Amino acid sequence: MSYKSNEIKYIDNLLAVRGLSSLGVLLVHCLNYSTYSIKDYAGLLGAGIRGEAWLGKAMSALWPATAWNFVLFFFVHSGYLMGKVFFLKRYSTEKTDVARYYKGRFFRIAPLLYFNLLACVCLYTYSAPYPVQLFADVLFLNNFTVTLINPVSWSLSYEMQYYMAAPFVYKFFGKADLLRLASCLLTIVFFWFCAHFSGGAISQLIKFVWAFLAGFSVNIILRLFPAKRFMFCDLFAILFGFIGGNMAFYVLSNSGHDIAAYPILALFAMATIYLIELPDREDKPAEDQSKITPAVVFGRSLTWLGFLSYGIYLWHYPILYTQGGKIEKAIAYMAGKGLMASSGPAAGLAFALLSIPFVLGLTILLSYVTFNFIELRYRPNLYNFERSRLFSKYIKL
Repeated sequence: MSYKSNEIKYIDNLLAVRGLSSLGVLLVHCLNYSTYSIKDYAGLLGAGIRGEAWLGKAMSALWPATAWNFVLFFFVHSGYLMGKVFFLKRYSTEKTDVARYYKGRFFRIAPLLYFNLLACVCLYTYSAPYPVQLFADVLFLNNFTVTLINPVSWSLSYEMQYYMAAPFVYKFFGKADLLRLASCLLTIVFFWFCAHFSGGAISQLIKFVWAFLAGFSVNIILRLFPAKRFMFCDLFAILFGFIGGNMAFYVLSNSGHDIAAYPILALFAMATIYLIELPDREDKPAEDQSKITPAVVFGRSLTWLGFLSYGIYLWHYPILYTQGGKIEKAIAYMAGKGLMASSGPAAGLAFALLSIPFVLGLTILLSYVTFNFIELRYRPNLYNFERSRLFSKYIKL
């Protein structure tokens, strides 16, 4: 896929980044769960390995203490895609097209969210919604009420509100010229300052406008500065842009420099999207994705994570919240048998080793089911490789 095309490929590195972001959120929540987080022991663990104090410092600096960075990648990515569908003329700013765009966005987000919220209310004891909370979650307003049935659904209110604004953003910045780019970049800076130095309801509404606009601006940058792809361009984008950007974020955030961490991460996210979306050279032969090689299987696996990313994001926390107590009991049982300490780094490491594969496996299974029977049901052409709702057609190994 490139900025010139809507084609979804079996290996789509932009989807892969989205899948990696959802996986990152899951891992962060598992690693920092309850009293079994090993975050506080990271420095001790590092210092205890061959006496290398620098390793402890590095672990402390790079410890994934928050998942905000991965959600920010989601926001920048969504801003880019919302601009792309207008730049490619899939939608116009005419009333009928805007209505069609809104309908598509609603049926992409709402059905799975509503099913997820219903499952949380019915099956999970921690969800006991009251009217305002239920109203806010269903109408995508929980960024104002700050009350959630599913703790991770907060980002969806921002997403839906910014989706509603996307046609108007395109009206202002929908031409690829230097004036529009400069205006868009100045608007990003303006909203970033407003988000960080204002308060109240206005702050809650505009908190991530700058991140969406940052993603939107990549559409203009690609058209003004269409660089040539280079060897391993996508790999470099993921290693430098995604992994390097998140590492830079944690170094800054863990050292108390959040004010710099977020905009720098957004720049890395923009660079990642820019590099991945560059089109192939016209003289380059089409990549044969039908071969079964380690590289192809790995690329498809990451792409499949992208397919399931929405489900992974919504389902992992309820699973962790309800099953984490059972894993804690298992650790306590092993401690009672003298097999390990009941607290400290060993207990934290044991919780991570038990919880991550369990939560990940159950989350992917549930996401697989809801992808087929909910997401594709309401948006059947979402990933239209072949007109089939059988997931095997999308995997196609």
